[in-house]
Amino acid sequence: MKLIPFVLTTIENLQLKNIVKFGENWRIRERASTLLLLAQGLCCAKVAEQMELSRPTVETTRKNWFAEKFQSLPDLPRSGAPRKIKPDEAVEILKLVDEKPLSATDVLKIHLKNEGTPVHVATVRALLKKKGRSWKMTRHSLKNERNEQKFEQARQEIEVLCARAESGEIFLGYLDEAGFACVHPNRHAWTQIGKQHLIPAMRGHRLNVLAALMSSGELEDTMFSGPMSSKIFTDFVDATADKYDKPVVFILDNASFHKSKAVVEWEKNSKPKNVTLKFLPPYSPELNRIEKFWHTVKHRWMEVKCRTFTELQEDVNEIFDNFGSKFNFAFNAK
Repeated sequence: MKLIPFVLTTIENLQLKNIVKFGENWRIRERASTLLLLAQGLCCAKVAEQMELSRPTVETTRKNWFAEKFQSLPDLPRSGAPRKIKPDEAVEILKLVDEKPLSATDVLKIHLKNEGTPVHVATVRALLKKKGRSWKMTRHSLKNERNEQKFEQARQEIEVLCARAESGEIFLGYLDEAGFACVHPNRHAWTQIGKQHLIPAMRGHRLNVLAALMSSGELEDTMFSGPMSSKIFTDFVDATADKYDKPVVFILDNASFHKSKAVVEWEKNSKPKNVTLKFLPPYSPELNRIEKFWHTVKHRWMEVKCRTFTELQEDVNEIFDNFGSKFNFAFNAK
C-alpha cells in the first residue's frame, strides 16, 4: 500500500520548529523533530536512524499526526510510572560505555538483547548523565601501542634530569618540530544555535619550526619553509649547544631524521661533547613537555584567522621573539 505523502503547511512547519526550539517536554520536541524530518522527504527508516528511534515509533508519530495534528504530540494519560532500569542493569550499562565508545542507541540494543527491562533510549541517556557520563568527542590514543614499563622508566629518568637541571648541574631541553599553516586549526567556539563560525580557507606554504624548550628559561628555535632534514636537526643542536657552558641533555622522539645515518655519523664524529640525546620510548608524546607548548601556541596565543604566509611568519615570530615576557610557558608541568 502506497503511503500518503507527508506534507506540512508553512504555518505547521513554523509551529513545529518553534516547539523544537522552545518546547519544555522532550517527548513533544522529539515528535516535532520527527515530523520535520518526514516533511523533508525522508522515509521512516531514515528518520528513525537519524533520531535514534525505532521505526515503529516514527511510523506511529506519522500516523497520529494525520489523525490529530498538534494534539498528537503530547503523551496520552497513562497509569503507573514508566519502566525504569534496574540497579544491576545500570551497572552493566555503565560497564558497556566505559569499555567501548557506544551511542545510547547502541547501548539500548545490547541492553535489550541481554533481556534487560524495555525502556526508551531517553531513559538510557538520563541514566548515563546521572552517573557522570557525557556525550563528547572521542580521541585517538597510542597508549595501547606503547610499552608501559619503558614509559614509566623514561618518566622517572626525566624526573631525575629535571632535578639535575634545577640544581644547575645540567641544562635540559625538550626538543621537537611543528608545522604552522596559513589556515588556522579548527577549534571549539561559542556559536549561536543554527549558525557556525567560519574561517576563510587560504592555500599557502607551511612554516616549519624546530625548537627546544630549555630549563634555562630560553626557547631556542629555527624556522624554515621546506621539509625537515637531518642536517637542519644537527645544525640546530650544534648551534644551541654552543650557547651553554654545561652539559646539555635534549629529550626528543624517534622521528626518522633524529636517527638517520647522517645523524649516527654526526654522533660518532662531530657531535658537541656537552650534548646528550635522550630518546623517548615509542608512543610517549606526554613525556615531551614541548608538545604542550605547541598546543598552547596554536590554540591560545594565535588568533583564529586565515593568514598569508608573510602574516603567518610575522605572527609566529611575534610569539617566539616575546617568549618569556608577553608569552610565558612553564618548563615543568605542575
